[in-house]
Amino acid sequence: MKFMPKKKVEEKKEEQKEATPSPQRPSTETPAQPSPQPPSPEKPVQNKPPTQVPPNIVQKPVQQRPQPRPETKPPTQIIKKVGQEQVTAPPTKQSTQQEMKANVGTDIIKKIIKALASSSENSINPVINFEKNQVSYPILSKIGEDELNTDLLEKLSSKTAGVLDKEVYERMVVCPQHPEDLSVSIRLYCPECSSIHVERLQLIEHKICGYIAVMEEFGVTAVTDVTTCPHCKRQIKDASKEIRTPGRWNKCHECGNKFDNVIVKLFCRRYNHDFEIMEAATFPISYYKLRREADESVDIITLVPALKKIFSSRGFVVEEFASVKGKSGVAHQTSLYAHDNQNKTIVVFIKSSKKPIEDSEVNAIIVNVLDISPSRTILIAMPSVSERAKTMAASHGVSVVTGTEPNQITATIEQMLSKGLAVQANSG
Repeated sequence: MKFMPKKKVEEKKEEQKEATPSPQRPSTETPAQPSPQPPSPEKPVQNKPPTQVPPNIVQKPVQQRPQPRPETKPPTQIIKKVGQEQVTAPPTKQSTQQEMKANVGTDIIKKIIKALASSSENSINPVINFEKNQVSYPILSKIGEDELNTDLLEKLSSKTAGVLDKEVYERMVVCPQHPEDLSVSIRLYCPECSSIHVERLQLIEHKICGYIAVMEEFGVTAVTDVTTCPHCKRQIKDASKEIRTPGRWNKCHECGNKFDNVIVKLFCRRYNHDFEIMEAATFPISYYKLRREADESVDIITLVPALKKIFSSRGFVVEEFASVKGKSGVAHQTSLYAHDNQNKTIVVFIKSSKKPIEDSEVNAIIVNVLDISPSRTILIAMPSVSERAKTMAASHGVSVVTGTEPNQITATIEQMLSKGLAVQANSG
């Protein structure tokens, strides 16, 4: 009896193949049958979670705890950047080549230098707005820029721009589930009833009679204001000698319990939930200082936009101050990275100093070139490099351009492009 339906099904399959190739679905429920045919693709596979694991460590808690998140305004500028610092996926070639894009003119650099010189702080300090979830830099408004324009500060603090030094101003404590948000506060809980209606009380001791009570019983709001002991009624002439503060304790206004050890938790205000201190995430808020050699960097900032225009006019896609990933997987800072639709790549390094560029710096550039392996490499040395360094660079296919004036250097670069990038050139 069990084999009769199987034969009928096989006969129906042969008839359907000769007629129309419509998908076959059994009309009645039958037990699983051994068949040489592969299993139907329509058959669902159960109890097998997806094998694709997100590479993003911050996304994991969201997947494990699928809580509905209220719609909020996305955090702006520096908060985005910090969030990206914690959730960044492995960099692609395109992303590493686009570290900085905004053009920075010489006038802006000079304005920043002037603004910092006239500032009493001598640094670009942040202002944190917890309500708006923003970190701004008010000094930028003095030079006509948006206070939230952190891309400008990031570019000026890059290794190749060399105008600002980036330092850590503060590391903010944030919720591990919502690291993009700044709204975090501390909550104190009663260990007896778990109420948050807990008050911290200051204890005061009168040394002469030994009476200890909270500050409220002494009838003052500051220890230095104590004039009389409520217990022995003696007048206190010198609080610094007659009064001692042995510590603090806590009082729960719900259950009336008084205790030393309070339960401390952190509270994510925007999403309304607690988390333990040990679970807290952090990210840095930066401030920026002017480098001593900032004046030398003005030449670099002046040259890069001009060179970008030259390469773009010849069909290249140009990235300013790009971080280019080499064969070793290490990212190298460049002054300019250009590539076209024929997979030709040009890397430009610009070095500026009041004295000739040292051979060690040229050696470091050659190491970067060997790892990046571009089609062409140009080293612009302002004002010059040694003949030994020129020879060493030329042996590794690096074209060296020297000079003191940006206009002279750009003219030389245009001639090199017209002639197919000669091995060496000197505009000085």
